[in-house]
Amino acid sequence: MQRRSSHTMALLALLGTLCLATLGHAATIDANLNIATRTLKEVSTGLDGLRPGDVSSYNRLSAKLTKSAELLQASESKAHPDFATSVATWQALQARMAAIASEWQAAQAQAQSAQPAAQPSASAPASAPPPVAQIDL
Repeated sequence: MQRRSSHTMALLALLGTLCLATLGHAATIDANLNIATRTLKEVSTGLDGLRPGDVSSYNRLSAKLTKSAELLQASESKAHPDFATSVATWQALQARMAAIASEWQAAQAQAQSAQPAAQPSASAPASAPPPVAQIDL
């Protein structure tokens, strides 16, 4: 009985060590990746509610997207599964913002070409958003 108990204790100790080691590897997400992930969610939510021509909100979201790229580049958790997901999300959001900018610019060009040249407009059209900068991750 004594022998069986010591084997059981050794097994439990080994399992405990393995569990702790697994927890240590699972928790290797640094603050940069954590903040970048949350920022990307904010950008996605912001784009969902973005009104056409709302350049100031677009610029604010663009700045957040740029900041998240900087955080991803500075992250030391590149081996963490959330890193690859965050990079893919960032790329999708960048493409989405570029598409929005193109749509707005096309709509503005169409509106300007539809206006008679001799008659000045009563209100100035909203300025087009700047293009989204390409950042290599």
